Amino acid sequence: MISQKLGKEVDFFAYPSGGFEEKSLDIVADNYLLGFKDRANGADDMDSRKLARVSIDSHHNNMKAFLAQLAYSDFLVI
Repeated sequence: MISQKLGKEVDFFAYPSGGFEEKSLDIVADNYLLGFKDRANGADDMDSRKLARVSIDSHHNNMKAFLAQLAYSDFLVI
C-alpha cells in the first residue's frame, strides 16, 4: 500500500492521531510488521497491530523534555 506509493519497503504503521477502527487492524497485520496507536490503555497494548507509542508534540521541544516523557512512560521497555 504505502510501500507501493513510496517505492520503498515500509515495515511500520502509525495510525493518524493514534486512533483506529477495528477493520483497519487486519489491513495493518497483512501489510506491516507493527502498528502503533496513541497511548497505553490496557491488556491489548502488546497486540502487534496496535502497540502503544509515546506521544511527542510541541510541548517536548527540547531533549530534556523528550527524555522526561520517555522516562515516565508506563509501557516503555528498554
